Amino acid sequence: MPSSEALTDDYLAQLLARDAKDKTIRYSGHGLQSLLPKRPTTNAPKPNTRFLKNIIKETDNHNAALRAKEHAEARARFRGIDENNQRHHERLMGIVTTGAYNAMKSAQNRHTGSDMKTDGRISGDVTTKTPAPVPNPM
Repeated sequence: MPSSEALTDDYLAQLLARDAKDKTIRYSGHGLQSLLPKRPTTNAPKPNTRFLKNIIKETDNHNAALRAKEHAEARARFRGIDENNQRHHERLMGIVTTGAYNAMKSAQNRHTGSDMKTDGRISGDVTTKTPAPVPNPM
């Protein structure tokens, strides 16, 4: 193609059609190998294995650090939830213990007419009480 001639649509269409016809003939005779580029495989560039190993090692170390950080955060969250549940449980047990103690005390007062005495032991929020000895009628 002379340099003074402009690229027209018709000329480009002819070039593409000729190229397609050539490739079709080559494909039918030799298969897909005829369409692949002709590069010598003996002079292929070698991969920089040291660089690649270092990249993989750094990536593994980074991922391990992220996993450790996420694990620590999860443990901290769980510990916070567990402490809240424990406080809630202790509060509930304090209510139950106090309620049970009061019920036992009123039942004791009704049946024996005596008071409960403190033996000085502390269990949670409530002082442990032991009933006063009941006199044996025999």
